[in-house]
Amino acid sequence: MRGHVTLRAFELPEQIEHVEHGYAEEEADHALSRVFDKALVGFDIEWRPNFNARQNNPTALVQIASLDAVVLVHVHHMADPHNNILGYVPQGLQQLLKATDVIKLGIGIRQDFEKLEDDYPYVTPQNYVDLAVVAAAYGMSEGGLKAMCGAFGHQLQKSKNISMSNWENQVLSGAQIHYAAQDAWASVWLCLRLFHRFARGDSMWEQAPPVPVHELVEWVTPFVDVATFKELVEVAMHQPQRFAAEVHGSIERWQRGKEERQDKQRVKRQEKRASATEFFSDHGIRAPNLGEAFGTGSRGGRGGRGGRGGRAVKACTNWQGGHCSYGDKCKFSHSGGSGSGGGQTNGGNAPLCRNIINDGECSYGDRCHFAHA
Repeated sequence: MRGHVTLRAFELPEQIEHVEHGYAEEEADHALSRVFDKALVGFDIEWRPNFNARQNNPTALVQIASLDAVVLVHVHHMADPHNNILGYVPQGLQQLLKATDVIKLGIGIRQDFEKLEDDYPYVTPQNYVDLAVVAAAYGMSEGGLKAMCGAFGHQLQKSKNISMSNWENQVLSGAQIHYAAQDAWASVWLCLRLFHRFARGDSMWEQAPPVPVHELVEWVTPFVDVATFKELVEVAMHQPQRFAAEVHGSIERWQRGKEERQDKQRVKRQEKRASATEFFSDHGIRAPNLGEAFGTGSRGGRGGRGGRGGRAVKACTNWQGGHCSYGDKCKFSHSGGSGSGGGQTNGGNAPLCRNIINDGECSYGDRCHFAHA
């Protein structure tokens, strides 16, 4: 049983620049200059919550962070210099987001990129690394930002009251600013922790010497633009030289686990099928096609002979009229002979009538939808 662990709070950098309502584009670019020269930056966005399917509120705030600075750009209240309409991503931020020499870090970051591009089509963000994929590649199960920070002994404050607050307010509260800043900054912090654990094997990372930026960039570069673990497996299959041996080892362990789970599911289905077959046999009932029910046989086509899931098939009107040119390919019943009428199904495919099984006769006669032979 795991003992109680006291998590430490994050200590954010002192430089938190908030580009808010009334800022000109030049002022926004000046604030962003604090993170322009960084090879790795944390990234996140916030928007006003959507409370129904018809709502699609645009991105209101973009957060960019380095280890020593955080910049919050309130794009919802930035004015487009060409038409003075509010809701604008300044040029400096556009350049930073599309720069191929700057890696943007986050969790679920591709979805954030896609939303930002949908909301502001002139923005083309690229060159991201999803830290959840990096962690999974080395066998770390905690996938969320809060959970992974907790695994390294630090607590990420994620108040739902703040996350679901109105990010379109002209003046953000202190709690909103702190929440937004820590989300972006924690991604840079977490990247360093992952590097120390998996690349260097440092258990006491706080006492470890500073990491050269080029080493950190080199370590995360193979994961650029890989959004999910499934994509990671596909990329590793086609480009095995792209990833370290430890990553391939994790993938192999995941694949073995997947095969074991599939084998267990297969055995369970077979046991259920055997049990059901035994039940029908003990009660003298003709067993239906159990392959479809337990995922071990082929599914019949829609409206094919025998019907969907063993349902009765309607009588063929052409056959009742004397001749059907479709022959055995006909999807309707040819039982009972020409002109025999009724809705009886093909005896070889439809379930046997329970009345015939139990009583030896059926009061529905030719109108019965189940097989009488």
